[in-house]
Amino acid sequence: MPINSSTQRIIGLAVAALFLVAGGYVVYQDVREEESLTPGDIPSTTTATSSEENSSPVINAPGVEYASGNSSNGAVTPSIPVPDLDRAIVFGAEFSPEAQDIMREKILSVEGELKSDPSLFSGWLALGIYRKQTGDYEGARQAWEYAEALQPKNNISYLNLGILYHSYLKDFPKAEQYFLTSLEKNPLFVQTYAELGDLYRYSYKKDTTATVDILKQGIEKTENVNLMIQLAKYYKEVKNDSANAKVYFEQARDTAVKSGDTKLAEALEVEIAALK
Repeated sequence: MPINSSTQRIIGLAVAALFLVAGGYVVYQDVREEESLTPGDIPSTTTATSSEENSSPVINAPGVEYASGNSSNGAVTPSIPVPDLDRAIVFGAEFSPEAQDIMREKILSVEGELKSDPSLFSGWLALGIYRKQTGDYEGARQAWEYAEALQPKNNISYLNLGILYHSYLKDFPKAEQYFLTSLEKNPLFVQTYAELGDLYRYSYKKDTTATVDILKQGIEKTENVNLMIQLAKYYKEVKNDSANAKVYFEQARDTAVKSGDTKLAEALEVEIAALK
């Protein structure tokens, strides 16, 4: 049975936009503004509404400690200097004058907050996101490394650095190192397993069992439906292994049924039926 575009969309959204960790620690924020956060960047906030498109993950993760000022919530005195908060803001040709004004205002605003209180963990995460959006990967790296030094128990700065090194700086061993460290900090964080799965599938250690191993580990730890789908699609699309693809599509379907997600369960039924 052919898979229609509606079914593909449901399954694709399940993988890309519905990360659920241990009952729903990752939700999505509607950011339909003139510009939006790049998918994969992880800010530190907990207020969110659901959105299917143009959305960014907003995290309230177990095991992550956020600190402000002199709070003792896992913050330490960083061993590295505070990054330059007067760093030049440079835009590529793709930024319209209006978009430049919006982004400049955001960067200057968060930098102003950090000048007043450089211990604001969430501010460094946000600054890294904005810097990366402008193409200033070095500025993003510096911001997230300072967040890491400020709160070494957190997993979010390590995850963002892993994404930066994988997708933008193309240093795959270092990306792996950051992702694995992020998992050490929080072994229940679904997106980290998904990012490692993509690193191994598309960029690094592609001729090994690394993709399968990390996704199975994530499934065992979190019982997350999206990791099941990701592994099923890997077996189907990369390994041409319909038998194992069916195993994980069926596991995902059963998990969707159990959670009451009937649309996803129906879409997965169609996917299963289409396997040769």
